[in-house]
Amino acid sequence: TLPICGCDTVDLVSLNTSNGGSWTLEAEIDNSGDVNASNDTLSGQMTMFSTPGVVLTGGGNHCQGEIDTITFTFEGTSPWNLSYTNGTTPQNISNIQANPFQIIVTSSGVYEPIYVADGSGCPADTSEIIGQAVVNFFPSPIIDLGSDSSVCEGYMLDAGAGYSNYQWSSGQSTQIINVSQTNVFSVTVTDTIGCEGTDVVDLEVF
Repeated sequence: TLPICGCDTVDLVSLNTSNGGSWTLEAEIDNSGDVNASNDTLSGQMTMFSTPGVVLTGGGNHCQGEIDTITFTFEGTSPWNLSYTNGTTPQNISNIQANPFQIIVTSSGVYEPIYVADGSGCPADTSEIIGQAVVNFFPSPIIDLGSDSSVCEGYMLDAGAGYSNYQWSSGQSTQIINVSQTNVFSVTVTDTIGCEGTDVVDLEVF
């Protein structure tokens, strides 16, 4: 029993809507002596959408010419509208159905999501936009064994210093090799990132 006027509002129930959901609500007034029961009930449907979000994962070091894949994992109701940046240029993608959603990356940058909204039209809070992918593409080593030529026995081929691995076509694994016979020589070097560089030279040895 509540002493209220026609202009008053009454709190009937509290709902936890943080995860979204759908509720059927009905309120009934029971007054003794009420001769018109047809106006004593109110009912309705309430739908609450959960707050969308996105988490970005991926990144790493790669060699020139390779690709990287970064992954966006969404919360909420599909489809999603996403905005992200590589540190300089914002990009927008609409109507994303896949979850998780992957993007192929071919340039260095610090990739971050900056906005997401889901199919309900609800935008994400900044606290629900998470993650950063640092992507680096490094140039391959440039090796120069010189031009094809005629040389004397004992000629030295030098692949250059500072690489973590050397592999010559003649089987050696050192920076410098001694040339003793006519042949086509090639070397592949690997740097500390794992990027490879190759050169070939045709030598006539006297």
